[in-house]
Amino acid sequence: MLSINTNLSSLIAQRSMKQSTNKLNQAIERMTTGAKINHAKDNAANYNIATNMTTKLGALQVAEDNAAMGLDMLATANGTLDQIHDKLQRLRDLAVQSSNGTYGSQSKQAINSEANALVDEIERLYNTSEYNGINLMKGQVTGSEESNFIKDIDRRDTSKMTTLASVDVSTKLNSGTYSISTPEELAKLATMTNNGLIGACCEFVLANDIDLSAYSSGAGWVPIGSHDPTNNYASSFSACFNGNGYKVDNLYINRNEKEQGLFGTIRYGSVKNLSVINANITSSEDEIAVICGRTIEYGEFENCYVSGNVSHTAYAYNAGGIVGFLHGGKIIDCYSLCNISSTNYVGGIAGAVYSGDIQNCYSNGDISGQIAGGLVGFTNYGLNIFNSYSCTNLGSGNKIGGLIGQAVYETKINIYNCYVDGISSNLKGIFVGEYYLPLENSYINIQDSYFSEIYVDKEIVVGADLSRFTANNIQAYSGNVPFEITNESKIISYTGNMSLQVGINNNDSSTISLDFLESLGRFSVLRNLNIFLESNLDLIDSMLTDLSEKQINFGATENRLESALGELSVQYENLISSRSTIQDADIAEVSSEYIRQQILQQASATLLATANQSAGIALQLI
Repeated sequence: MLSINTNLSSLIAQRSMKQSTNKLNQAIERMTTGAKINHAKDNAANYNIATNMTTKLGALQVAEDNAAMGLDMLATANGTLDQIHDKLQRLRDLAVQSSNGTYGSQSKQAINSEANALVDEIERLYNTSEYNGINLMKGQVTGSEESNFIKDIDRRDTSKMTTLASVDVSTKLNSGTYSISTPEELAKLATMTNNGLIGACCEFVLANDIDLSAYSSGAGWVPIGSHDPTNNYASSFSACFNGNGYKVDNLYINRNEKEQGLFGTIRYGSVKNLSVINANITSSEDEIAVICGRTIEYGEFENCYVSGNVSHTAYAYNAGGIVGFLHGGKIIDCYSLCNISSTNYVGGIAGAVYSGDIQNCYSNGDISGQIAGGLVGFTNYGLNIFNSYSCTNLGSGNKIGGLIGQAVYETKINIYNCYVDGISSNLKGIFVGEYYLPLENSYINIQDSYFSEIYVDKEIVVGADLSRFTANNIQAYSGNVPFEITNESKIISYTGNMSLQVGINNNDSSTISLDFLESLGRFSVLRNLNIFLESNLDLIDSMLTDLSEKQINFGATENRLESALGELSVQYENLISSRSTIQDADIAEVSSEYIRQQILQQASATLLATANQSAGIALQLI
């Protein structure tokens, strides 16, 4: 039908031209973007699939970066471990060298100087090795608070440790690390130790302050560890106890038995980072103190402090602030604010020491006894005191010394960089009340507030029979205090565990866990290696073993990260190939479609022009 009102041919041509134009524009878009799916309307299902793939590809790229950064971090950590290992190995060589009897005191002092310099460098590496603000030897800092400890404390994260409360009281523990949060758990440790159920390879870490007020009646607290030589001392505490910067408050003991304190006996065990305050300990028997009554063969106490009262109620021996009787071992970075009284052998730090070290310690309190010292009441078989002082008020007695009450024949004493303040009117010697062997190669630091002149004399340095005493290389110091031990440190909380995100999901397969090197934070005990050589060799070997284990762990983690990095690369390549199949445009196909739609558009335009002429043809008939 020929009509002038409706031009159907023109409408058909317009529709065709619009379709070909839209498809032509789509072809242009695909060629310019390189993608055949640019909008959800292009292919809704494949658009969603491609979008999800793009999200995963971005996550895979980040995961690759994470793995690469993890590798960089471990490479930095392993570099530090290698340096520490080299210096520990050199320390061991020096320890072996210093055991040779061919070296005199001057040579040993030279060996010690190198050893101490190595320890300084090891501690510097340990404390300053960082990657992106993370200490590679300790972990990530989670918080800090002021404390009264001498040394900063790296507080352990106890949240993932096995609680001692969850362990059956009759179970034999040979290894593992356990947290203690309550007085009941601490009492449980005493029960299990005294029953011979705690092995030397165990570690116990406080998770909270402990208040022992519930044990302040009757005989009071039952000490952790008892003296049982018939069973090879199996009931002594031989493990490691880390106070973790927390306090044990209101320790009360009123028991007429030997070896009384928070710990009764320790044999090859250690206590560190612990404060025991408001203690009240009384006994009529030997060897009492706030932290430990007696060590058997060896024991270590590091970064601890105590306050309260310790007293013998009858004739007895060995009362101290930290330890009653130290039979081999070390007391480092400790101080006592206790008032201590005994009939015999009483000291601010230790009542008696049979072969031991006291380093960077001080006491301040009232000390009274027939044989009393500001730090040590009695010593035999060797005592070394470094960087320590006493500000105690010493009462009357037969043998009163500013640092040591009495040292018996054949006892070698080394005193380096020490001083005394608060001198008793009955003082027999500023440093040693009674002493029977040469004091060699020692540095005596004395304030001049009590004496106008400094003498190497029985009134000043030792109160002894000078016919049996010689002093070699004694250097006296007068004037201001030569050093100060501060107790205003911080407790720094670290998390020792790190999760490296090497995947794109929130599950175990996407993370690799890493533990940091907390176990090596005890280098200060390596100083002065010519003292107690065998124990230092054992300590260095233990540290080298820990170091090797950590290097193995770090190396294994590096291997896992490299494997994860390779896997991520494969996943990325395969996923991007799959997304290309779904999303990318085939340029050959699209360019053909472009030409086709361009031709159709031109044809539609030509036919539209023809259709628009049909109305004119109809007018010719009128």
